[in-house]
Amino acid sequence: MDALHIAMAEKGGIDFFVTSDDRIVHHYKENIQAIKVSIINLLEFVLKEVK
Repeated sequence: MDALHIAMAEKGGIDFFVTSDDRIVHHYKENIQAIKVSIINLLEFVLKEVK
């Protein structure tokens, strides 16, 4: 199901895929060139976007 959500985020042109699943974030960081959407955890998102 995670792969489907990530694929839909890519298809929809979403900037960030925010997740609390550290396993997904870890896999993303290992395969960053293959995935078109940025996958980050909630804390990273808040620190990046809320100023």
